[in-house]
Amino acid sequence: VNVTGAQFVVVLLATVGSASGTGTLTLPSVLSDDAVIAAAPRNAAIWGWADPGATITVNVTGGHVGSYSTTANTTGSWALLLPPVNPTVTPSDVLITSSIATAPIHLRRVLFGDIIICGGQSNMQFSLNLAFNGSAEIAAAGNYAKNLRLLTVQRDVAPSPKTDAKLSQVWTVSSSHAVNDNTSFGIFSAECYLTGRRLLDLRPEVPLGLISSCWSGSMIQPWMPPSALARCPTAKAKGNSSPFSDSQMFNAMIAPLTPTQPAAILWHQGEENSGNPVEYRCFFTSLIEDWRMQFQLVSLPFIFVQLQPCGIPPALRYAQASTLTLPNVAMATALDLQDAGPAGVAPCPGFDQLPSCGNPNGMCHTRWKQDIAERLVASAAPLIFNSTQVASASGMAPPRSPFVGDFVNMTAKDYRTYEIAFSVGNVDSRLDSIGFGGTRECTLCCNTPAFAVEYESNAPGEHWMPLGTVADKHGKPMVYDPVKQVLTFTVVVEPPFAPARLRHGWADAPQCLLFASGSGFTLPLPPFNVSFVAT
Repeated sequence: VNVTGAQFVVVLLATVGSASGTGTLTLPSVLSDDAVIAAAPRNAAIWGWADPGATITVNVTGGHVGSYSTTANTTGSWALLLPPVNPTVTPSDVLITSSIATAPIHLRRVLFGDIIICGGQSNMQFSLNLAFNGSAEIAAAGNYAKNLRLLTVQRDVAPSPKTDAKLSQVWTVSSSHAVNDNTSFGIFSAECYLTGRRLLDLRPEVPLGLISSCWSGSMIQPWMPPSALARCPTAKAKGNSSPFSDSQMFNAMIAPLTPTQPAAILWHQGEENSGNPVEYRCFFTSLIEDWRMQFQLVSLPFIFVQLQPCGIPPALRYAQASTLTLPNVAMATALDLQDAGPAGVAPCPGFDQLPSCGNPNGMCHTRWKQDIAERLVASAAPLIFNSTQVASASGMAPPRSPFVGDFVNMTAKDYRTYEIAFSVGNVDSRLDSIGFGGTRECTLCCNTPAFAVEYESNAPGEHWMPLGTVADKHGKPMVYDPVKQVLTFTVVVEPPFAPARLRHGWADAPQCLLFASGSGFTLPLPPFNVSFVAT
């Protein structure tokens, strides 16, 4: 098959660099032995550098068989977007030759499958040996050797987009060594690995390549291309204080990955931007939209973690959730995954983490990575599998989060009593039931208000009335009707005032939350702040 520039090459040439010199033939670091190359429905991407005008031939044998060719352009860049290749766990060999260079390049044990890029700051960099049940997961990592490959991008910055990434771990077959180098915040991301191996449990016939590209303590601005920052002109950018200068992590750690045709992005970041939720709302939305342009995948699934307790203002979580209005964006909340550890208890020795031990990494770094991964999979599977039906058949179609509070209704019972109904039976929520629960660390201590109601007043400021899970001073407890799927409670205010807004989970570390069950999952409902429309 002769693949011409007009057909497939022009898209990638803008993103790859140049090379010169007689007999040149090189590949980027992300194309190596044991690599994962994108499979259908995406185009497989293979690119590199050679002598200008050289004819480049790519021969694939093994799990996939095909021959493809193109010509290096005037700067020496060349690229191929192969027609979609069916995923297979049978390895392929890829032989790349140049009409000028004498030495070919031979890639061995290549798999065609899905690629997922995992980015963010320390909670994404957090390694498996620091997580609960981490030792067991490390020991079992070799069970996925047939269909899982891992790659880690080295922390790096650049003033302009790079064409090749520095790696701290090249493509490596899944093994205990590949996920654990016995250092804190080590060789590979726990959330990335745990999410990936769960996806493989659901669909083992599609190989998976996981790329970890993250940096502890990073704000969002270094991950944003200049074009993304330009969309938020009123927001304050980070400035030029290396290594956290604007765009420099994107340039060095994401830009070289843009030709890989990923199936999804996983993202856990925001703690360093908690001081300005309004700014973050623009930044986060702009990052998602701009990365899709940079990857030239307009529908690229983007799944993020809504932040765990860490001194986080509720408005920041709300700013994160605002991106759910974008297509193919999903969220896994960690609102209930507080992990300060028992008060006064020392950390466990070494890397054996148990809930009975103190948290050696501080409460911002929750060790409940298994829970986060389960929720990421629940949110990601319908998008990555490109079918809610397929995901549902695997038990992975989760409840929809009531981000906009679109099933809260208020009814005036008399001149000062209002009934508030939280109904899940009349919307497309995929919920079976709804109820209250405590945090992951304190499941039985749900003794603080889950809701607060703001009521109208002539007095200045906001006026909020906490609403708990037990009978209030008027003897009106919250009641759930499982048949109607309606949770009701009563608010009593002095006339002429009336309830105006309802908040849920509006705190850094709420101890009592509304939980929804559906499709086999019980998930906390994320924070919301909605206005009432009286009925």
